[in-house]
Amino acid sequence: MSILSYSLDPKQFTDPQVVCIELDPHKSGKSNLHRDNCFVAAFSGGLPPENVPIEEIMQAMESAINSGCASLGLPKVNPNAFNNARGTWFELLVTFSLWNLRIDCPKAHSSLIVKLPNVATMKFSDIFEPKTRSMLNDLEKSLGDQGVNLITSNPDILCIANVEGINLDEQCLTKYENCTQDNLEAITSAYTLILGKCNYNSIKFGMALKASTRPDRRLQIPHEGSILKAINAHLQTRFWDPGHDVRYYAATASLITGADIEAFKTAATHSITDVNVKPMPAVDKSFYLATLADVKVMFEDCMLRD
Repeated sequence: MSILSYSLDPKQFTDPQVVCIELDPHKSGKSNLHRDNCFVAAFSGGLPPENVPIEEIMQAMESAINSGCASLGLPKVNPNAFNNARGTWFELLVTFSLWNLRIDCPKAHSSLIVKLPNVATMKFSDIFEPKTRSMLNDLEKSLGDQGVNLITSNPDILCIANVEGINLDEQCLTKYENCTQDNLEAITSAYTLILGKCNYNSIKFGMALKASTRPDRRLQIPHEGSILKAINAHLQTRFWDPGHDVRYYAATASLITGADIEAFKTAATHSITDVNVKPMPAVDKSFYLATLADVKVMFEDCMLRD
């Protein structure tokens, strides 16, 4: 398949059994887009080749969906809706790739890479075993007593090891070559396997996945990294274990600019408040994922650095 002519059949998005696009019942002249269903429709027959540019995959999805709209007599999907959908599709493409790369790498079987839902679905502290979770609940309560909130958005990707009650060498070894509804559910719900089972030192790294790093999102990434590292520093103190460090990475489908790099150098806040702690960046490294082949390079860098 030529990397210059990647395309998808519009009919994949018009199957009435899996609704991908439909007329908005509340707003005349607007078509609604069901992101997950569109992803399944596009890749139930197989995930895209790793040498196809991710931008070309996104364009192919948009073109085929709009052609599907035309065949159904629906208005074109609003570009803003596509912009939001791109973020979801990019996350899922990378998540499937990371999941399969781990399975292909025996050295990584003692760790697990999962996609986390947003904080409205899962509170970050819920991943920890009861003692650690209680410590974080105490922290949150003591801050709340002073009128301060601990707002923690979840990393898009979390890599963990040293988990209680689950043998990562034997479990989570099903490889997914396509995206059916069942496979999508398995990938996006894998985080439930670690709920209540992570020790204070289970986290190896967190990762932000962004389809783009436009200015209004750029500083969100180092903020998330800074919070994750601050939580780890708090647990280091509570468990008297300064040896465990947590890394945070950023991966984007758009070119990383000089402004992005400068933003990612933002100091992890906790590291500038203690003279005994060496200042550290909120984001340890960023990756531009032009194709899914670049995910393998990122995987090896992040997973096998030790």
